[in-house]
Amino acid sequence: MKRLFASTLLFLFALVSALADIWPFDDDIGQITEGRSAVLAAFAEEYSEKWIEAYVSEDYRQEFRLLHEDRLSSILPLDSFIVSEEGDEIRIKDSTGAVLITVFTDESSLIEAISFQVRP
Repeated sequence: MKRLFASTLLFLFALVSALADIWPFDDDIGQITEGRSAVLAAFAEEYSEKWIEAYVSEDYRQEFRLLHEDRLSSILPLDSFIVSEEGDEIRIKDSTGAVLITVFTDESSLIEAISFQVRP
């Protein structure tokens, strides 16, 4: 019984190690994934009214403009970034590590909520 338990633990450790090599882990955003193409496209584009219409849930647009327009105008487009995704939560980190964005999307992959952490 002890051998079976030890073998199972060894197998699980090897599996986790292999997956870590395939999908690297970032300390700020977690397991790096490919992310959803619509959301990736959003943060590679310049912020504009068309951006809002294309990527933000209609119910959230007015509030979104008021809360996030200045910040997004100053940081978009992101030149290079990595993505971590879990369920409807997508975490984005720019290549410098100065910008961390957490996005929550609806079933259509439109932004329903967003938060920022901008480091000096």
